Amino acid sequence: MVHIVEGEHRRLVQTRFGAMHLWMQGEGDTPVILLHMSMCSGRMYREFAGLLAPYHPSIAPDRLGSGFSDHPSQQLSLEQYAEATVEALEEIGVDSFHILGVHTGSCEAIELAAKFPDQVKSIGLVAVPVFKPETLPGYKARYLLEPEPDQEGTHLDWYWRWWRTGGFAGSAVRSRDWPPDILNRHLIDHLLAQPDAWWPYHAVFDHNAGILLKELDQPVLVLDVPDDLAEETAYAHSYFPDQTQVVSLPTHTDVLGHFTTGAQAIANEYLKFLREFATPMPNEETESGSYR
Repeated sequence: MVHIVEGEHRRLVQTRFGAMHLWMQGEGDTPVILLHMSMCSGRMYREFAGLLAPYHPSIAPDRLGSGFSDHPSQQLSLEQYAEATVEALEEIGVDSFHILGVHTGSCEAIELAAKFPDQVKSIGLVAVPVFKPETLPGYKARYLLEPEPDQEGTHLDWYWRWWRTGGFAGSAVRSRDWPPDILNRHLIDHLLAQPDAWWPYHAVFDHNAGILLKELDQPVLVLDVPDDLAEETAYAHSYFPDQTQVVSLPTHTDVLGHFTTGAQAIANEYLKFLREFATPMPNEETESGSYR
């Protein structure tokens, strides 16, 4: 069940790879595009988008294969995921935007900024998954494992324990103490991503995020968080372009908390960044725009 959030509206927009579902909040020009991590959906940003809404509009797409978007007929590359996102935005009249991504969403954000530099005005990254060559084979091997459905429903218990214990990150790192409603939200999104839940991960593993990141010209904000991608983010530092601002959030140890219990801290830093590099925010103007 999806409960109505005041000020939120939703769209289903066709792309050549399938229909893409969009969660939208706020009014004005130059929205922030919020890109979610794998096995989740744009719904993960609902609380955070509410914090942005008085200052900046936002659009949180369900990546193809996630949430309420169509599943593509074959595995896509990060470049194709990014192209689909731009096609959906163009369909609703958005041709200029900021981006904020987390985990897989960070890699898609980098791809968007590199491929569409005229449209992307700034880029925010919450953890930066740039993998060392020696660790990549292990990641690729792990992210192929998933139980087959059975008559007893034991696969559903596997999915619950995945979120309860932090998946492959280990039992004590991520989600051990989270309320059941937050875990259940992620469990539902994981099930909606079946049977192709691993495809975005492997698009990330095959992506040259570091090389593309190093060549970006847009303003870059990196929110350095000690979550389960802390080692990869540390490795990515050598690829940060000169114009990168790095802000450390040492209490953000759990990815499930970044945009729930930790949403306000991220919103504060991100809005501060936008004020330096964005056009005037809607509450600072006499008029605001709208989408088709």
